[in-house]
Amino acid sequence: MVSLERLWCLDARQQLVSDGLRALQNFRLPTAQWQNLDESGTITFSRNMNNRAGKLSAVFETTGLASEAAVGKVAAGAGVCVSKTAHDVLSMPNVELVAVERVMQVSRQSKQIQQNTRFKEVEEEMKKTTRREEGASNGQGGNEGAADQLNYGETPRHARDTLQALVKYSKYLERQEAEIKHWRRNQELEIPLSIEYKPEVFPCLSSEELEKLQYTRPRNFQEASQISGLTPHSLVYLYQQVRKGKVCG
Repeated sequence: MVSLERLWCLDARQQLVSDGLRALQNFRLPTAQWQNLDESGTITFSRNMNNRAGKLSAVFETTGLASEAAVGKVAAGAGVCVSKTAHDVLSMPNVELVAVERVMQVSRQSKQIQQNTRFKEVEEEMKKTTRREEGASNGQGGNEGAADQLNYGETPRHARDTLQALVKYSKYLERQEAEIKHWRRNQELEIPLSIEYKPEVFPCLSSEELEKLQYTRPRNFQEASQISGLTPHSLVYLYQQVRKGKVCG
């Protein structure tokens, strides 16, 4: 029996992972900024992409109160892809979650400093205009937002590996899901009777699966799906080989 404490810990970790995914998907920077703010040296883009991102990066830096999503809109309007979400960057080879979150933190801190500077400038102008507004123009509302953003930190260790794995393998999982859906729509596809279910022909199938296929000799994939012990992954693999015509006798 699973204890309530363990269930609570699992729920808490799942919430951390969900929050982390949402943060990675919503945070966006020009590629030039990603590379400039990265301290690990693992986030790199082509020179051509960075050159196209240069102007957008400058615009973004001078609009500290604008959201990261504004960069994506400008890029779309220009007909180029010069910005990346944190999710996109983490899915790149050799890029770790810690490096991505560090860039996110530094970027938000930098933007918040710009915001605080502007709040102070507005505050000074208000003080000059009237002393009566001095107490109400301390900029506390803006500073509360600053604290929220400056408190942004790294994903806790017990959820970090799960979050990183989900992002790293997201494209693979999406592709697998698409292949399974395609297989399900084509279950009537005939399987050639001349197929020899041998390890050298199907190296990705287990000996047990090959024995069951050899014994059953399914005529199509609907029949193959009824074979006990044959996993969805194995069915998709068999489907791919048959569709490509690589196993026909």
